Amino acid sequence: MKDTIQYLILSEQAECIYYRSGQIYYPPHTHATHFSVVMVLRGALHAVIQKEKTVLCENDYLVIPPDTLHEFSSERSRTLEMLTLCLSQKIYFAHDCESVMNFLTEKLSEHNFCVDHLLWQANRDINTLLHNDIASPQSEMQLLKQQILQKPESHITVSDMAENHYYSEFHLIRRFKQCVNLTPHQFLIQCRVRKAQRLLQSGYSVTDAAYASGFCDQSHLDRCFKKIVGMNPLEYVDAVTDLTQGGKKLS
Repeated sequence: MKDTIQYLILSEQAECIYYRSGQIYYPPHTHATHFSVVMVLRGALHAVIQKEKTVLCENDYLVIPPDTLHEFSSERSRTLEMLTLCLSQKIYFAHDCESVMNFLTEKLSEHNFCVDHLLWQANRDINTLLHNDIASPQSEMQLLKQQILQKPESHITVSDMAENHYYSEFHLIRRFKQCVNLTPHQFLIQCRVRKAQRLLQSGYSVTDAAYASGFCDQSHLDRCFKKIVGMNPLEYVDAVTDLTQGGKKLS
């Protein structure tokens, strides 16, 4: 069976990723402003969440809050089929949870993904997290995180960050990782890749997206993009369908 990865842009705040693959591996990473809902349709997914290992099997789901360190891998001997939803916190600030889930179930059913029971369970979990204020602590390191998120293309070094906050580099790295679960450099690279994804979605060439995202050249973007997204930029463009533009393919 041919491996398939398909990105569906449902709205500005919601994206769905469908995987059907013999093998996947995503190294430790976070999502700075999004909840991730992982739903296994077939096979088994091995996950490490904040250093705790778990295995998701068919009809299992997992909600990953923002800034939660996680990594995924599949079993070599079994085909994995799964859906991942990336849901911005903003969508929950603008709409109630029931409206969000009604929107998602309608969009996914249009593509023959019948996962209503898993979505509603995940919705309950997200609602609990939001009411417990887990998603939005404000601290000095959270403010630094927001600065990086807003302008990841800025050529700022860890040394610059430490000087701006009157810390040693070691102390800054330790405090930032305690808050965000990545070092400042890891988070910066991740944010640059996320920005490159958005620019590619809007029609930028790979070269232009690389420079506009803060990478020194296209090959640097290619290496980082492949590591974080699991495919190179051109493969990503080919995999994306923008449902906000009438199902338009990017490529």
